[in-house]
Amino acid sequence: MVTLLGNRQDRTPAPVAFQRLPLPGFPATLCPPFMRILNRYLFNNLLHPLVYLIVAFTLLFIIGDLMDNASDFLEAGTGPLAMAYYYTLRLPSMVIMIVPLCLLLAVLYSLSTLTRHSEITAMRASGISIYRIVRPYMLMSIACLLFTAVVNEYTGPKFAYRAEKFVENQKHTEEEVYYEQIAFKNPAARHIW
Repeated sequence: MVTLLGNRQDRTPAPVAFQRLPLPGFPATLCPPFMRILNRYLFNNLLHPLVYLIVAFTLLFIIGDLMDNASDFLEAGTGPLAMAYYYTLRLPSMVIMIVPLCLLLAVLYSLSTLTRHSEITAMRASGISIYRIVRPYMLMSIACLLFTAVVNEYTGPKFAYRAEKFVENQKHTEEEVYYEQIAFKNPAARHIW
């Protein structure tokens, strides 16, 4: 049976350049299955650039910090595993600064891509409110806000303290003795330092 579109078996698939392929290391969709198709599409359209930007800015911060501290690492004789440990400890403090910037750039990129392909116009023409279009972006921004707040409150200070101790241990030799968090009492002046 021949249809107006021709035999379906005669069609060749679209070239690979025009197919939407999943990103390496990511499943095709990163959304829960109960999410609506439009929300899933907008969420994925935002999440992929966000992940790439976080990785890129983290690497830039690490490279910049490595350029500043390379001489200190070489003087102390720090090996590559110790440097990797140090930058793992510095990661939460980097994420606190990086995530808001990356979220802003990812939202701008995602919305400009949707605008360039007239997808926002098509959504508005089909009767979808602007609030429904913006909802995935707002949910992602709230999730990033909560994530950075938790990291900033709980894990960031602990890891920053460990990174500082690691640097101090690399700089000091075993012969040097230093004390910290010691209270000095002066009963005559009634002061405690």
